[in-house]
Amino acid sequence: MMDKSPSHNESNSKRTREKLRILAFHGYRQNGHIFKAKIGSFRKAVSKYAQLVFLSAPHRVVSEECGSGEEDSRAWWFNAEDNSFSGKCLGGPAIGFEDTLNLIEKTVNENGPFDGFMGFSQGACLVGLLAAMQQKSYLSYSFKFAILASGFCSGSLVHKGFYDEEINLPSLHVYGESDSIIPKG
Repeated sequence: MMDKSPSHNESNSKRTREKLRILAFHGYRQNGHIFKAKIGSFRKAVSKYAQLVFLSAPHRVVSEECGSGEEDSRAWWFNAEDNSFSGKCLGGPAIGFEDTLNLIEKTVNENGPFDGFMGFSQGACLVGLLAAMQQKSYLSYSFKFAILASGFCSGSLVHKGFYDEEINLPSLHVYGESDSIIPKG
């Protein structure tokens, strides 16, 4: 009698490894398209293992520095009354943060689930806040890991309570040795 069960090698080759799905959050004054373009080599390096989905923040950044306004500059929230943001600002508000949370929830509901969240600069700060909110059971969705590049802690007063305990989520933290805007912690 012949054993018709697949050999170990056959069963492994038949299994298709699903790619990780990662929701990506850009930095202040960027948008999903700009962030996607800026990390092209990273996308190529991980394309075999992960599908990145790029989200644009809900708040438009308007300033004299942006020129004609052709570039769609975005922010996840503002921490100054003039609708600007600085990672070094301590004690300010978090204007528009609720809109951001609503956008993320809608995105996860419509396009999720996502295995992980990845962020750069203000987007990394946001991912850190979402990880803390997940740990405190404040989110209606979940993610399994976080990738934070040039991240920092929010100085907004309403976010202060999210830093009161260690976050137990696997995470990768990437920073530049000579980053003058976001110094290594």
